Amino acid sequence: MPFLEKGERSVSGDTMVARAAELKAELREEDGLFILEHRREIPRALRDTICMVFTKWLSRSDPRYVATLRWREEGWCRDARWWMEWCSLDDSWYDRRLRVVRRVQ
Repeated sequence: MPFLEKGERSVSGDTMVARAAELKAELREEDGLFILEHRREIPRALRDTICMVFTKWLSRSDPRYVATLRWREEGWCRDARWWMEWCSLDDSWYDRRLRVVRRVQ
């Protein structure tokens, strides 16, 4: 689910998290690990087009960091900018490829 609204270039991390809650897209670590286990089932068309953000998968060392999952040449990996595993909620969230993830009911 995209979290940027029409005409927006970026939002704060807190705004992104609030919108994820509105969209019921608040996946946790266990959800992200499930997706990683089943990454071969992610459609090829999504490679290099999205980066999944898990707003409830928080860094144990700093809860202001959330986990992301995106495609690299090696495949789908837990990642963020600069090859880190986490993105800070204190940063601006602007990349149109970023998506919050929700379960399909």
